[in-house]
Amino acid sequence: MKQRTHIFLLLYLSLLCLPAMAQHDIEPVSIVPDKFIAIDSIEQCEPEKQISSDSLRLRVAENPQNDEAWLDLANAYINESADSALITEALLKSISLTPDSEQQKIEEAAWYAHYFLTGTKSSLVLEQALQRLPLNVIIRSYLAAARFSNQDYDLAEQLDSINYAYILHHRSDDFVDALRGAANRVAEHVSERTIDAATCFYRALQRRKLLNAIIPNSEEAALLGTAYLQFAPYANDFYAAENEARQRAGQQTEDFTTALVDSALTQFLFNDTIDIVDASAYFFSQWNNFDSRVQKIAEECFIYYTDKYPLMFKWFLLEGFVLQELHNYTQASRYLSKAYYLCPTGKIASQAAFNYYLDNQQKKAIEFTMKAIAHLKHDGYERFKMYQFLSNLYGDMGNYRAAIAALNKALKIESDYVNITMLTTAYYQRAIFRVYQGHGRNKKLNTQALADLRETFLHGHEIYNAHRILLWYGWLLDQPHNPLPTDSVSRLLQDSCRIWACSPEGDMIATQILARHFWGDSALARQEMDTLISEQPTYLDLGEAACFYALQGDTKKAEEILQQAIEDKWISKTAVQHHPWLKSLKTSVSSSHRHKR
Repeated sequence: MKQRTHIFLLLYLSLLCLPAMAQHDIEPVSIVPDKFIAIDSIEQCEPEKQISSDSLRLRVAENPQNDEAWLDLANAYINESADSALITEALLKSISLTPDSEQQKIEEAAWYAHYFLTGTKSSLVLEQALQRLPLNVIIRSYLAAARFSNQDYDLAEQLDSINYAYILHHRSDDFVDALRGAANRVAEHVSERTIDAATCFYRALQRRKLLNAIIPNSEEAALLGTAYLQFAPYANDFYAAENEARQRAGQQTEDFTTALVDSALTQFLFNDTIDIVDASAYFFSQWNNFDSRVQKIAEECFIYYTDKYPLMFKWFLLEGFVLQELHNYTQASRYLSKAYYLCPTGKIASQAAFNYYLDNQQKKAIEFTMKAIAHLKHDGYERFKMYQFLSNLYGDMGNYRAAIAALNKALKIESDYVNITMLTTAYYQRAIFRVYQGHGRNKKLNTQALADLRETFLHGHEIYNAHRILLWYGWLLDQPHNPLPTDSVSRLLQDSCRIWACSPEGDMIATQILARHFWGDSALARQEMDTLISEQPTYLDLGEAACFYALQGDTKKAEEILQQAIEDKWISKTAVQHHPWLKSLKTSVSSSHRHKR
């Protein structure tokens, strides 16, 4: 495919919300580009020259049969974020004019339609591309995805079934994405289809088996195990005719549900491509999606093998996960710690540490976190995460000096091991812990917190919630602090952070409203917060709403909201005593509820 000037960033980020221990999705907030000034520490890159749509329109006007020019025009429209109707027109022209000898151009046009068009426009272009190349698996998969997005699940499945039948006899790595899409789609929206749920999950299982045969790796093996478990509740009815035939022949019938659960556990636990701890973590992340019969069979299996093989760590590990899912954290700790002593690894120690945290055993959680860090001395990525976890443990106990020390160790780990999300989160964590340590009144700690927020902004304002960075930075500027640096980033933040924090960019969030309480119309901010809370607030909205009402003097409402915020792990009970915006509260809230994995 001809190279184009697009870069795709599909980010699925889950960031720690401080000072809570749980991980939650953070909505990215972008900052308007024309508000920025040059930043000293960022290298300037020469932009790649692009042909404008104006010049390309002249080319197609001069030669309307030039398929290459129409494709280039579609590309230019995409780069310029032009109206989708213009993109659609250019792609349709290109597809209709491209000669049979240049099929890759038709594939490229279909690729553009798949990624840059939606709804009927995407389907229209892809239908024409498939008419030109009726045997093309990739284009058919794109069209199936478009039909699925338009909620035409039956037609999407017809297209995916054709692809599966073809790939079954023409196995190739080139078709992996198409096959994976077909497996994903058929297992979703099963109640809204003509075919029944059993058939949907059976087809998903067959496609997963084929995927695992083409590209055997840990991810596909885990997904295959999940497919077995999704189909298992339907298996006895699905294969009823086979059991009837066995009965007529005087043969023993088969419990297909149990057999499929056994196949799934074999896939998860005895597959050489899968790490047992990672597989267990993934397996139990899906636990609540499994049928109760499947859960019961799996749990009975874990208990049986734990008794039968008392020195095999994996069964203790699995039973520990089961008990954790049942919120029996004390019992789970016994099994997970036993698994660790049978097989002392960093991953198992980290699982035990997290469970001790859930069981409110902070000292044991710290003990096993330290064990994990010791095991992970050659794995910078995991060690960084465990130092962050350790900092939160100390933070929950109110030991902010130790929490900051843990983050200092994390930030000394070589940058090759650390992604920008982890780095940004660590700087933000450290800033907030400094504020808590000094109750927002210590000049030295406030200055250090401002420096950390500057790093957070510099490294990831488009990844982490920029409004939250700017809110804290602006508030700290009003508190005691030492003279600040005069570099361009610092000047930028000092001059503009309050304006940006109050800006109504994107969806309304509590952070913006809180900023307007500090630096805008406080009465209007109260109306906005009341409206936000009356709708469906997120855990972040609840936490910052509690701060907002406390600052406005509405103690009763602030404490009511804070109770839910603590249960949602936005903040710990200890941190409430140190948060400068909550100091007016005399709360009796309890943090006994622990966030479930």
